[in-house]
Amino acid sequence: MVTALRAHRARQAEERLQAGQRWADTWGLVFTTPIGRPLHASVVYHQWRRHLDALGIPPNRFHALRHTAGALMLLQGADLREVMDALGHGQLSTTAKLYAHVQQRLKERSAERMGEWLEQAPGTSAEGY
Repeated sequence: MVTALRAHRARQAEERLQAGQRWADTWGLVFTTPIGRPLHASVVYHQWRRHLDALGIPPNRFHALRHTAGALMLLQGADLREVMDALGHGQLSTTAKLYAHVQQRLKERSAERMGEWLEQAPGTSAEGY
């Protein structure tokens, strides 16, 4: 992610140079139009839809990206507190409720891995437990 953001910053620096006096650096935004202004929501939404279409993914709400990011963070080993902080939830219980289905899947995967380990461990068998 850091690499992608650095590349974006470099592209934006080029846009800033090209825009010259037209660059509007009032908001300190990360993602802007080519002259530094805020992106219009409808433009972002249409770009989002084009990307989904190009990837063959059914249409979805833009907000689904936020939920997907939280789920991917958990699946990659982040704990609930890290996800809460990244998504800006005010309480850990909010994050826990929103991602209960992911936590259940993580528990199932953990049980599957333990079962596989027990089956492969020398001198052990599932019948002995």
